[in-house]
Parts: sequence; C-alpha cells; structure tokens
Amino acid sequence: MIYQLSAQRPPTKKVHKALRFFVRNALGKAKQFSEVLFPQWFVPIAKAGGIDGGLWEKFEGVFSEMQALNANQRQRFWQAFENHNQVQDLCNDASVKVVRLSSFPDALRTKFGELTDHLFKTMRYGKKCAALLQMDQPCIPWHYKRFRSRYVVCPFCGLITYPSSGEGCADYDHYLDRANYPLSAANGENLVPMCERCNRPVKGQTNVIVANGKRRVAYYPYEGCSGVVVACVCLEPDKIGQRSKWSVTVTARNRKREASKVRTWAVVFQIEKRYSALLDADGSSWVKDEAVALAGQTFEPTPERFSIHLGKRANKLQARIAVEAQAILKGPLFEHVSRLPRPALQGIMAVATNAYGRNMRQRGQNTFR
Repeated sequence: MIYQLSAQRPPTKKVHKALRFFVRNALGKAKQFSEVLFPQWFVPIAKAGGIDGGLWEKFEGVFSEMQALNANQRQRFWQAFENHNQVQDLCNDASVKVVRLSSFPDALRTKFGELTDHLFKTMRYGKKCAALLQMDQPCIPWHYKRFRSRYVVCPFCGLITYPSSGEGCADYDHYLDRANYPLSAANGENLVPMCERCNRPVKGQTNVIVANGKRRVAYYPYEGCSGVVVACVCLEPDKIGQRSKWSVTVTARNRKREASKVRTWAVVFQIEKRYSALLDADGSSWVKDEAVALAGQTFEPTPERFSIHLGKRANKLQARIAVEAQAILKGPLFEHVSRLPRPALQGIMAVATNAYGRNMRQRGQNTFR
C-alpha cells in the first residue's frame, strides 16, 4: 500500500458479533432453530430480511447443515470460523496456518457462503437493518461517507480517485477473498474500500496470503505502513520527449520490516506492470506538459530551469500521494527526468515549447513575456 490507511472500520462489528454468537450456539447443544440462537437485539434484523428477504431462512439453512456434523466436525468448524476471522494475524504472520474448509460438506460451505453474502449485501444496501441499528444509512455507506472525508486516492494503486460520497460508495473489497474465506465475508475487519480497477479486474479473487500453496505476509489494510519507494527508468532515452518505454520498480521504504509485504502488494495489484504501462502511454505527455507550463512563465526557459522546476514538482507530488491521483508515479518520473543530461532536457523542451509557441501565436499572443 502506498500510504497508511487507518480509517474507522465499517460499523459491522455488532453484526459480526451476532454471527459469531449464532455459530457458537448452532454448533453447541441446540436441537431446534429458534430466536435463542441470536442476541435479542439482532432478531428483528434477521427477520427483517435484509435487502431482499430471506435472511432468517439463510440462517436456518446453515443451522440445518450444522446439525449433521459430528462432535469432532463441530469443533473443527468453530476453529475454522475463528481462524478465518483473525484477518490481521493472518496477514501479518505467515506462521499462522489457514484452516481449510475442504474437509467439510459441500452443502454447509455453500449455505454459509450464501448467508455471509446476504449479510454483506444487507450491510451494503439494507435500509431496514440501518433503521434498526438507529443509523441514517446502511452500514457501509455510513462508513464510506466518513472514510471519503479523509481519503481521496486509492491506497492500493495511487492512480485512481475514490468517488465522492455523493456519487455512491467505492467497491468494498473482501480482502481475504470470499471463495477461500467465506467465513469472514461479513466481517468489517475484512472489508476495505478499493477503487473499481484494483478490486475487480486486478485483484479479483486472488488469495492475498497464499500463493502456489505457500503462505506469505501481506499488508493488513487497517494498520500503518511506512510506504513505498518508486523508481522510474526510461528504456529509450533517445525518445524521452516522445512516447518511450519505461521500467518501474517498487521497494519498501522500511525494507527491514515491510519488504515482503510490499512484494505481495506489488504482485497482487500488478503494480510495476500497471505503472510501466501508464508511463509508456502518458509519461512523455506529463513531462511535456511541465515544459509547456514552464514556457508560460515570465522568463525564457532553459534546461537548468527545467531541471529545477521538475525537481520542485517531484517534491510537492511526494507529499500529495494520498490526495492527488497519479502523484505516486508522476513524482518519481519528474525526479528521473530532472537528472537527465542537458541535451536530453533541451530536446524535450524544444518539442514542448515549439508546440506552446504555435498555440500562443494562433491566439495572437507573444510566446514569452
């Protein structure tokens, strides 16, 4: 992640506690599905039906499947539930083993997945649930309104701005994916706002903490991180003022503590590939725009002034990675270009300022004042 994400988690803690209460009781000595399986405050929510009805029936379906488990299976399922909901520990410590669900009946896994999916949708859209919790919005929009007042740019890529709360919510990603961790699909500790591109086309159902059957550490979204260092190198220096090829690498700012987490983040979100592709497409335009901006000032630009200008822009952008889309990439790009030899800078400026001059002449203005 490119910056620390410490916003308040969605107000789903009570809902998750109710689910945990139900699982504990359903795996116990209860022989009949009834209200006693739930905290009393949650019963009206379960019977209200969420967004499309049927929440009570979803709980009943899970209860029926649990009744078929023997004592040993019940104990192991409870251990699996607790394990999947230790989201922070699973992310931070690769020695914490993931309890697999493959040994449990398919019907139970399916029913539980349907239940947690319904609970998630209830928290995302359920107005009845919100009213019963005395909230003016469903849980997730309520959280997003407060989250978006502090955070502007997606911390998983730094390239895309979150939609404003007036435009609706960003996607709330199941950080531990629903396919592998359905038991934590309704846990606010596992739900995090993410830009649409990072969520669906890129991360999708990627298992963040397991790759090729091996455990790995990953950033836990709701705790601090020291950030990353992005380095850009042009692979075609002779085309620096045109559309050219770039290579991008990312490393941990705190290598001792976070190097492994940064590598996981970079792989899961395809960071270096996405950053390189964006520079290939737009990097030259960004640099030329800066040259044009310099040409519009009150003095005639020189390569030396251009280098200083780019250096200052890089420093300013570094402080704005959380509030300005693409600042995480533009800053290192401008820093790299600012260090190029004088002839290369002069070539970039010649292309950019010629275009600027033509534009000014077409408007009947002087190129320089």
